[in-house]
Amino acid sequence: MDYKKWILKLLKNDGNYKTLLEKIKTDKLTDITGINGSALSLNCINLYNDLGKSIVFIAKDDDEAKVIYEDMISIDDENTFYFPSLNLSPYQNSVVNEDITAVRLEVIKQLINNKQIKLVTSLDAVIHTITPMIEIVKYYKKIRVGDKLSVEELTDFLVFSGYNRVKQVADPGEFAVRGDIVDIFYSSLKSPIRIDFFDRDVEVIKSFDPETQKSEDKLSEVTIPPVKEILYSREQLDAAAAKVERLYGDDDVKNEIISKINNFTSFDGEYFYIRAFYEKCSIIDYLDNPILVLSDKNLLEKTYNDIYTEYLNNYDASYNVNRPKYEINQIIYSIAEIAEKQVTILQGNMINKSVDTTLDYGLKGIPVYLGNIDLFKRDLSRYLNDKYTVVINAFNNIQAERLIAVFKDFAPYTQNSFTES
Repeated sequence: MDYKKWILKLLKNDGNYKTLLEKIKTDKLTDITGINGSALSLNCINLYNDLGKSIVFIAKDDDEAKVIYEDMISIDDENTFYFPSLNLSPYQNSVVNEDITAVRLEVIKQLINNKQIKLVTSLDAVIHTITPMIEIVKYYKKIRVGDKLSVEELTDFLVFSGYNRVKQVADPGEFAVRGDIVDIFYSSLKSPIRIDFFDRDVEVIKSFDPETQKSEDKLSEVTIPPVKEILYSREQLDAAAAKVERLYGDDDVKNEIISKINNFTSFDGEYFYIRAFYEKCSIIDYLDNPILVLSDKNLLEKTYNDIYTEYLNNYDASYNVNRPKYEINQIIYSIAEIAEKQVTILQGNMINKSVDTTLDYGLKGIPVYLGNIDLFKRDLSRYLNDKYTVVINAFNNIQAERLIAVFKDFAPYTQNSFTES
């Protein structure tokens, strides 16, 4: 048994975990206190394996989410993904970073293709409305060698998926057509691909270097994703334009937005007009009755209040008075609205205990000694029995044989010495 399996087994055999497992099976909401560090995120892996349900770990922000994600993939990277927030200022003419878009679209592809996953994300990403799965799934196109497809059909699909046509691709989100050859740069995370057609047959698919334009590896198939999240057909275009027209605000700005929509062109601040295209939807709606794990209830509530306050301030700002815009509750969910979805919630709370619903793990954080050896010795003596007093003595008179004796005692728990027992 390697150390990864050993850690998960150690957590799984804990009596608190067994209680937690039973509570989650029967209760829609479970509070948990006295658990910190990596213990909560690693317990999520066991819950995923034991319950066969998707896990969504909601951190207070993207920085915390990245740390939790790294924790989880260090033990189990199978079907484990990180979904970042858009990192936009409310009601501002902001452009989403293309790398963030690429990561989000890759995760959405995995959500479409996988029934159960472990998803780590931030509160900001969860509460913002996104394109519903039923809409975005239309814009992921799998192409195989031998498929029947014309250059014109592929060109139309790429335009609807947010790609810009250029003479020679150099950046993600671009495509080029030269006779029976179509080059597509579909992600900042991967090499662009070149598709050779013979009449209506897909004859060859290759990756290529965008700098040298030289072909590289042959591929049997490729899935072309969209390069933006707000996607719509010609049939949906008029309805979206009409909704923008009905918003209160400056007519010139509305006409500019409508012109962009009519040309399938992205524009600054596009995400704040997403309700012109779709009904309200969260990334949570992509999953079937998942377990939501809240890193810390109190911190998440504070974070939500901060986000809402920023929205409110920007909505009422003098420079935004005449800007056409949707009400705040049209763009973001409240925490209560997320909780009302068909989900099971495991609610972390570092400090306060609830009356009846709390499972208290009783774990404590690692003390910070800042070089104080005497304080470290005192704490160590409290946790180790007399068999390990040699550790205390070693700090007073460090001798190799005494330290070796200690390491021998702990040898069964080192990485190379794990056993089933």
